[in-house]
Amino acid sequence: VNRHKRAVRQASDGEKTIEPKNPKLSDSAAGVSGSCHYLIYIDNRKISSGHLAHLKTVAKRKGFALTDTISDQITHVVSALRTEDLTSKCRPNCEFVTIEWLTNSFVEGKPTQVTDRYRWFKHTPSLSLHVPVEHKEDASFQLPDYECQRPTPLNHHNHHLTDALELLERYNEHLGSKEGDTRALAFRRASCVLKSLPRKVTHIDQVNTLHCIGKHSAHVIEEILTTGSSSEVEERKNTEWFQCMEVLTSIYGCGPATADKWYKRGLKNIEDIRACGELDLTEIQRLGIQYFEQLSCSIPRSEVVIITDFIRGEVEKCYPGTSVEVVGGFRRGKQSGHDIDLLLTHCDPSIVAIMLESIVEHLKKKGCVIHIDLSVGHNGETLYQGGAHKSNHTSQGQRSRVTFDHLDKAFCILSLDESHIGPGTATPNSLPLIRRVDLIVSPSEQYPFALVSWTGSRQFNRSLRRYATKELNMTVTAHGVYDVAQGTAIPAKTEQEVFSSLSLPYFEPWDRNC
Repeated sequence: VNRHKRAVRQASDGEKTIEPKNPKLSDSAAGVSGSCHYLIYIDNRKISSGHLAHLKTVAKRKGFALTDTISDQITHVVSALRTEDLTSKCRPNCEFVTIEWLTNSFVEGKPTQVTDRYRWFKHTPSLSLHVPVEHKEDASFQLPDYECQRPTPLNHHNHHLTDALELLERYNEHLGSKEGDTRALAFRRASCVLKSLPRKVTHIDQVNTLHCIGKHSAHVIEEILTTGSSSEVEERKNTEWFQCMEVLTSIYGCGPATADKWYKRGLKNIEDIRACGELDLTEIQRLGIQYFEQLSCSIPRSEVVIITDFIRGEVEKCYPGTSVEVVGGFRRGKQSGHDIDLLLTHCDPSIVAIMLESIVEHLKKKGCVIHIDLSVGHNGETLYQGGAHKSNHTSQGQRSRVTFDHLDKAFCILSLDESHIGPGTATPNSLPLIRRVDLIVSPSEQYPFALVSWTGSRQFNRSLRRYATKELNMTVTAHGVYDVAQGTAIPAKTEQEVFSSLSLPYFEPWDRNC
């Protein structure tokens, strides 16, 4: 990133203006015809004081010319809402832009070109106040580089393309190699771009210059747009190996390496696995095979409500006042999934420290526990004390999986019948319901960060960490946001404040489906 050198000069009237030594831009980048300098004013209305201070801090760090006083020297007015009442004080052709324009400018290291994506309106007093937004169907799209900077809805316009790329992503993930993982990530990022687009892609020229649309993905997209299908996708999905890997990796506890090993032994489906008496299985794999039909079926949202209500009621009996929130894909709006993630917290730190083990013991006494993989004892640690770890605190002799935060967790297989969820409960599946339910406990002061992290999606979180590290020199985990340069943690009481601390617009959970 091209960073301007920073200098602070004191104006004669006492106003502080943060101005780089050489703030020259092209006319299109500045958005001001005939001007080679820029000056930014941030309208503080509808922007929290903490967010405003953080925007100014980042602007100063990156050398942006910023002023606290409205004048006819301003070229860009950044605001959270339309601010037409300021036009009389601004120069002709001053751009009124969104906060997203400023944060994207931070990423680029200079004021980015003002397009209709970022523009509230352009001050043109000699003509009309507003410059109309033009949408040409064949025009190329423009998007921020990071997935965390743009909304990615569940229901988007390009399923005809993303379904194909996601199949190629899964195919490469099944390869279980570093090269396969790299290719899978490339297909996933290309798919994320297509999900964010405001309308359906009809021609390759609309997307072939977008960040993360590589040559391979572009070729697949172009072939689908031209012929209606991709020869590579058709070939991959019809291979016996891929079809078998799709089934075998759906067994709980079976990853690509194990599935491929079984396939090479001639085991191609669940019946083959059950008939083979020579497999060296882990406890998780044994349970995954035993309850394959129940654990691999899709859980509808109606069941999520039933199971969550049951867990919430039992938790309330143990620790009144505990918050229980559905996270993961269901919080992002998905209608079905293969497990249920529940995030718990309590205002009393002493309760948080012990609650998960107590809740697990309570559920065992209710007779609904088939298996629990428990990892506890690390909630007191923070993101500053290291990365992934393995906990040795487990139940039933099972070693805890590798985790990428230090929150207490219980990965459960539960069996729920009428005695648990009530007689006559409406569910499309027969009782007992055998389901995977993951319980995660977060200290209350870390809860907003844990909520963001456990809501996902996986690629959204990956993008969030990458953006924070590369663009802001910050660290983001389920425990908090840490400013590396300042050596301080940035507190937040809500998800909105987490996004604000990272100079990002807030996206609802259903817009994080990248």
